[in-house]
Amino acid sequence: MDYRLLVDLEALAVLDGMPKRTRKSLLEHFVRLRSTPDRHSDFHEQDRIGRRVEISVFAGYAIHYWIDFADRHIKVLAIKPADRQERTRPSLMPYDPTHPVNGDVADADEIREKFDFTQGWIDARWQSAVR
Repeated sequence: MDYRLLVDLEALAVLDGMPKRTRKSLLEHFVRLRSTPDRHSDFHEQDRIGRRVEISVFAGYAIHYWIDFADRHIKVLAIKPADRQERTRPSLMPYDPTHPVNGDVADADEIREKFDFTQGWIDARWQSAVR
């Protein structure tokens, strides 16, 4: 049984402002989310009250949604532009040492030598809003 899809008005406004082809592609992705919402999540975060909010990156956009298992609803909370880097499916949000919130930029080169930063992630503006 599919979940019922509910979309926030602000997310609808973002969809309305997209090119027709992109909007159609995202709407088709929403249909896939309805059948298996937990399989399409690339990242997750906690909202202000502690609920797990899933993030699916698709067609250059980060789709923030909440799975309401009790009511069998998928609640799309926001659609935000994602960065243009190629993505894999990491299990956790990657740590970006160059971001001012996370560390000293002077140490970034040393950290890059120790870790592989080939996984894509949401751009720094979005990351700062998440943290």
